Amino acid sequence: MEKKNKIQKIEKENNNLAYEKLESQLADLLAGQEIGRKEQKKILDTVHLGFIGLAKHNIVLYEKNQELVELNKQSTQQLENLQLVQSNDLFGEKIKQENIKSIQNVEKNLRDIICSSSEIDQKIAEIAELHKIRMKLKSL
Repeated sequence: MEKKNKIQKIEKENNNLAYEKLESQLADLLAGQEIGRKEQKKILDTVHLGFIGLAKHNIVLYEKNQELVELNKQSTQQLENLQLVQSNDLFGEKIKQENIKSIQNVEKNLRDIICSSSEIDQKIAEIAELHKIRMKLKSL
């Protein structure tokens, strides 16, 4: 019986040692998990702060984009106004050139008329002279 008691005692000690070893391993595992949870929380907090920073930056970029859109609209309007002014200037220049040509044509026509008029005046003077001569001849 003593052997049996000794065996039981050895088995009990072995069980206690195994239990203590298992308990120590479980404690180490739990401590590792706790460290892992703390590290995971730090990472999640950092990621959370990163997303908050990105959201704030996104808001700033959105506002700047809206400003750029407005500036683009203003620039487009200014460009359209400039093109309209240039178009009006070109149209005005075209009308000016047409008016100059018209004036030049009128001047040419007037010169032609004046030349014709002096020729006509000369012919009238010749006819008048001939008429005077005829009248003198008739009176003789």
